[in-house]
Amino acid sequence: MRYAILLLSVMLTATGSNAQIGNRLKDQLNQRKDAKVNNAINKGLDRLEGKGKNPGQAPGQPQQGDGQTEEPNQNPAPAEEKTEEAAPAAPTQASVSPEKSYARFDFIPGEKVMFEDNFQNETDDEVPSYWIPTKGQVEVSTINGEKVMGLLEESSTVYPRRAENNSKNATRTTLEFDYLFRKNNGTMMETYRKGAFGNEYFTIQFAVDEDFYDNDKQMELGDFIERLDVTSLGKVTFGKMNGDFNQGKTTDMGYVKAYDDITDKWVHVSVAITERSMKVYLNSQRVINSVIGKGRSFTFQISCFSCSSDNDGYQVFFKNVRIAEGGADPYKQLVTDGRMIARGITFDVGKATLKPESFGELNAIAELMKQNAQLKFEVGGHTDSDGDDASNMKLSQQRAETVRGKLMELGIDGARLTAKGYGETKPLMPNSTTENKANNRRVELVKS
Repeated sequence: MRYAILLLSVMLTATGSNAQIGNRLKDQLNQRKDAKVNNAINKGLDRLEGKGKNPGQAPGQPQQGDGQTEEPNQNPAPAEEKTEEAAPAAPTQASVSPEKSYARFDFIPGEKVMFEDNFQNETDDEVPSYWIPTKGQVEVSTINGEKVMGLLEESSTVYPRRAENNSKNATRTTLEFDYLFRKNNGTMMETYRKGAFGNEYFTIQFAVDEDFYDNDKQMELGDFIERLDVTSLGKVTFGKMNGDFNQGKTTDMGYVKAYDDITDKWVHVSVAITERSMKVYLNSQRVINSVIGKGRSFTFQISCFSCSSDNDGYQVFFKNVRIAEGGADPYKQLVTDGRMIARGITFDVGKATLKPESFGELNAIAELMKQNAQLKFEVGGHTDSDGDDASNMKLSQQRAETVRGKLMELGIDGARLTAKGYGETKPLMPNSTTENKANNRRVELVKS
């Protein structure tokens, strides 16, 4: 449930003295209104979060709530008598199914995983084991039962800890992760409604600082001397290229348009880098397709220059990070080898629940089968060696059946599909490293 607070906002577009007067008037009006509605906001948040904070929780860390996205634990503003009524809830709109939303999603993950981290074995309030922070405060937190990495204060910067022979990106590299912007006192949507938002964004630098500011390395980086910026409103910038997320339901306050699918929710990012281009997707929408004329990326260093643990600040969290190399068309592999690894099909940790971004590849497989009526597949589920053999076999079978069932929902005759779980019995490589295990967890389609 959303608790909307109606506030007056004066926006002047004039420059010079008119702009200064308009800004001063806006500030004064916001201050007067803020004093009246702080209590309404805090009471609404108390109801949303289940009344207050968890005892013993570290300052600045997320609360455990009732299944909704929790807010970081901060001291609320002093309570005052409620003087305004909450705005009526917006009419419910039917959500678009993942199958339809991702129907045109053409991102293809690299076929070999070089780095993966879901933070599941980490401890709260500690630096994540497979990352190197260089500035600010970077710690593991728990949100809705999931371990995540938080950039918690000004200039927080971190990059993945990779093996020495895996320290630079290949020419063809893909990056995937989920992010969540969170206001420390309230929600991002409430911040937009108040007109009190700033320039909330994080940036990805394609080299660590030591290389990024080295003249010789800058020549090697070429076009990747530019940074990739992502704002909380879904604006993405790379050098002179920019694009905006613009899908789904919006909440339009006149001076800012906030898209519900990326506000106060986890957003999936997919980045595909080749010799000639870099494509960036937010959820199912491609927002940037930039030409790459020269150079190569080294790594992915993430920074949040305006994050703050202050009461009115914001923070950004990350999960499900994967770096993979390659980018060959898996359907060409199917023609030559009679099998393909569907890296784009992924599941929640330890479950047979498909992640929404899986529907891009599922739609493509379904279309391929519709165009080639003779194709029949065994859908094979594979796990790594973590956990006991019986549980892995059961999970892999469930995942294979989930994929088969979803393809049938997409119009494929079930007689053309079989589902087989192999557990950990057919690894592609030894289960000796995190990266190897990530490569062994897969869905594989074999022509039958």
